[in-house]
Amino acid sequence: MHSIPSLLLSFCLTTALFSAETDPQPLLIWDDRPATDWNVAYPIGNGRIGAMPHGGFPVEKILINEETIWEDKGPMKMREDTFEQLEVIRELEAKGDYFAADRHFEKEVLDGNRPNAYQLVGWLELNYDAADLRETRRELDLRTGMARSIHTLSDGNKITQRVIGCASDEVIAVSIEADKPIALTATMEKATTEGGDLVLNGAGTGVSGTRFTSRVRAVTSAPVKAEDGSLQITNTQSIVLYLSVATDLDRKQPGKKLAKGWQQKARTDLDKVAKKKTEDV
Repeated sequence: MHSIPSLLLSFCLTTALFSAETDPQPLLIWDDRPATDWNVAYPIGNGRIGAMPHGGFPVEKILINEETIWEDKGPMKMREDTFEQLEVIRELEAKGDYFAADRHFEKEVLDGNRPNAYQLVGWLELNYDAADLRETRRELDLRTGMARSIHTLSDGNKITQRVIGCASDEVIAVSIEADKPIALTATMEKATTEGGDLVLNGAGTGVSGTRFTSRVRAVTSAPVKAEDGSLQITNTQSIVLYLSVATDLDRKQPGKKLAKGWQQKARTDLDKVAKKKTEDV
């Protein structure tokens, strides 16, 4: 198995990967089949960006979210008798009639309007080009916060995919190692390519939903073809995909938007982590 010679995961990423391999008593949740939906996928994150790898093969789907992406339907008003309605809701809850309490809240407090909803970045999809799958195992290490999928193929090849979030580097990292050369294509719906990165620009729904940009960069010793809204890597045994997200929500003043240029953070985060070398770890 070959490793990336000059570019590695940052300190917190490599520390997690190492401890997951050497911990004599790991705390693992595991399964021998991919997740059928997000309810049973294994969540990881860095406190701001989250990911839910499903452990599929040859198509892996990783759901991506960021904590500030919300819809915004504009100003919402509450009726003047809201306090009295809350008392009714408390009485219904005390009786155990939670369904009626929820309906009363929607009708009388929200006045028929649902609150702004939390929304997602989208799906990072990985298409593996390799032999047929013989068996799989996916797991979540509760000590390190790392999700790992191990796919054993019909030709004896073993592919190990690790997904972890790092707060210090502000990225999600997907590390892929194979015993034999493979090909991989990474896509996100409606994404384009720019400067070698996969780039997805979007926004929450409504008149002023949170705008966001997400970038994915592949670090590998093999050539990377960035075109047609995809990153295509062939003949490689080692790949690291870094994913970053930037939004226009002003954390210091959440009711306002950041000035023009907020998108640059997504590129800057990738530039910083991709430049880290062995001697810097």
